Amino acid sequence: MEVNYNGYIACFILALSLLAWPVVAAEKTAVEGVTAVACSEKTAEKNIHMNSAKFWKVIKNQPETLYFVNTDKCFMPNQKIELVETKNSESLVFWRANRGTVKILKVEKINYAEYKKRESHQATEKELNYFKNKIADFTGRKGPDLDMAPLIAVTVIADHLSDTLKSYGSPRVHPEAKSLKKKEFMESLKNSHVYDIRPATLKKKVPLEYAKALEYVDYMRISSEILSPEEMKKHKIMFSKNPLPANKGEPVNIISGCPAEYSAYNTVTLLVSMGYRNVGWFPGGMAEYGDKAKPCLTPDKSDAAIVVEANQVREFMRDKKKNTIVDVRLEKKFSLPGTLAMSFPEKRNALSMPVFRGRMNAKGLRRHKEGYKNSINIPKNKTIVLIGENEYDWRAYKAAIYLKSKGYKSIYWYRNGMKDWAQKVLFYPNQYKLNHAVKTGELY
Repeated sequence: MEVNYNGYIACFILALSLLAWPVVAAEKTAVEGVTAVACSEKTAEKNIHMNSAKFWKVIKNQPETLYFVNTDKCFMPNQKIELVETKNSESLVFWRANRGTVKILKVEKINYAEYKKRESHQATEKELNYFKNKIADFTGRKGPDLDMAPLIAVTVIADHLSDTLKSYGSPRVHPEAKSLKKKEFMESLKNSHVYDIRPATLKKKVPLEYAKALEYVDYMRISSEILSPEEMKKHKIMFSKNPLPANKGEPVNIISGCPAEYSAYNTVTLLVSMGYRNVGWFPGGMAEYGDKAKPCLTPDKSDAAIVVEANQVREFMRDKKKNTIVDVRLEKKFSLPGTLAMSFPEKRNALSMPVFRGRMNAKGLRRHKEGYKNSINIPKNKTIVLIGENEYDWRAYKAAIYLKSKGYKSIYWYRNGMKDWAQKVLFYPNQYKLNHAVKTGELY
C-alpha cells in the first residue's frame, strides 16, 4: 500500500516526540507574537494520525478522542478528514497507512489536568508517565504548571474506513528516513555509505558498483512483513557482518531488490533503532534502478489460476469436501480455519529475482528446483484455493503453475492473501474467521 504524506517529513522530528500510545502530538508550534490564522475549512488540517489501539475502537463505530498540543493546528467540527493509522514503539514510528476518513464530532480546548482525568481509566501508568515527560519537554512546563499545559481534544467517529490493506509491499515512504529519487541515489554511491541488502547470490548476478554488502542472518523474515524494533530483537534479526560506519551521524543509504520491499523498510527501522540519524533509501530497489523496471508485484491475473477475493474464499470454505484451501506460506502467525499447510519451497535467489519473474513457467520452476518434492495428497477432482501473504508474495502464483503442470484443473488464487483477510477479521469478526484466537494487534 503506497502511502501519501503531505509534507510531514519536514516536521517529523517534532511530531515523533509526542507520539505516545494514548496521544497523537502536534506537528508544528505556534510562533509567539504572531496572530493565529482563523480556523476555517481552508486552514483546517487535511489528515489526522491515530495509533492502532484507538483505530480498533473506531472500527466498531465508537467515538474516540485524540489529543494535540494546543498550537496552530486547526480542526473543524463536522469536518471529514483523512485518517492515517500509525504504529509506534517507544517513540519510533515504524508504520503508517491510509485508512479512509473519519468525521470530527467536536473540538475542545482543555489542559493536561483534564486529559489525565479522561485517560486515567484506559491508559496504563507507563503510558501516562511517558506522555507526561514528552509534553513537559515540548512545552517547557514543570511541576504544578504542567497541569495547565494547553491541549486540543478532537473527538472523531468512523466515516468511510478501508476494510482492506492492499500493501503492495511496504510504504514507499518511511517516516524516519529520506526517500531518495534515482538521481539522488546514484549521486550518493560515491559520496556516502551505500549498502545493498539483497541476498549474496543476487548481488553476484546483478552487482551494484560502489555499494557495500549488508547481509542478514534471517533474510526471509524481514522480507515477509513490516516489523517493529522489538519484534526484530525478539527474533534475533541482525546483520551477519557489520560494515556500518562507527560515526552514526554519517549518511547511510539502503537499496534492496524490489520497490518498497519490506526488507529495506525494516532495515531503515533497524538502523534508526541502532542510533543512525541520517538514513536514506531508494524505495524502487534494483528493479527500478536499471534502465527497465522489472516486475516485482505479482500479476493481477494468472493462466494457471482464477483470481478471487475474500468473499469468494469464504464461499469455498463452506464445502470442504469439494474444496481445499492451501496456505503456501512458511512463516505464519495464523491462517484460515481448516487450511492445508503446504509451504511452497521457494528459492529467494532464483525465480524470486525480478529478471526471471516475467517469464515464469513450469519448466523454469523445475530447472531452478522449485516445487513440491513429495507427493501431493489432494485428489485431482478437488478445487484448490491458494493463499499467500499478500500481492507481493509469488509463492501462491508459483504453486498454481506447479499444480497445473501436475494435472490439477480447478485452481483459484487469493492474490490479496492473509494481509487482506486479517483486515476483514478486524472489521467483520463474525463473518471472517481465523484458525485460532488472536489479539487484535497480532493482525498487523
